[in-house]
Amino acid sequence: MRSSSKSAMFLLLLSLPSLTSACALTTDIPSLPTVQEAEQVPQKTTTSKIVTIDLKNESIAGIAPKMSEKEFQAKSPPSELKVEKVKEQDKLILYRFDDGLNVGLRKKSPEEPLTVEAIFIESGAYGTAKGIKLGMDESEVLAVYGEPSVKQSNSDGTWWCYYSQDGIELSFVLNSEKVKKIYLQTGA
Repeated sequence: MRSSSKSAMFLLLLSLPSLTSACALTTDIPSLPTVQEAEQVPQKTTTSKIVTIDLKNESIAGIAPKMSEKEFQAKSPPSELKVEKVKEQDKLILYRFDDGLNVGLRKKSPEEPLTVEAIFIESGAYGTAKGIKLGMDESEVLAVYGEPSVKQSNSDGTWWCYYSQDGIELSFVLNSEKVKKIYLQTGA
């Protein structure tokens, strides 16, 4: 993805009420998030029975959704920060690092502290807490996380989405059966 299209994606994400992946989920389970499509109209969506998995200890680069700003700063990578505060509209701050790590923090209300809302990688050597990294095969994702609740295709590739009962979503974008992007975020 070219730099200008990355910037457009960030601006698109920042203009939404919450950071979202391309997975669409509508469910009767009240504790699951309703995630709406962020960028493109899907070409194909496959939804199996909504099965939640435990994502409580999931992280990327040691950074987890719902983590406080102070905890995030303590775990920030030593790599150079490209853009510290892309936009503060809606109390969102997006940190972009030169090694491919991106972290969005948001205040839910004026009296609440900033917390991590989303972590995503599109390049670099980072991976999930369970060891899935960019470039790995879809069979490795299946072996670690099982069958996804939602598979959705768009121009980015095929999104595999996993959900937890406490409102965390983990998404893998696959192209040619390889992991190209990883998103970890809170629900809306």
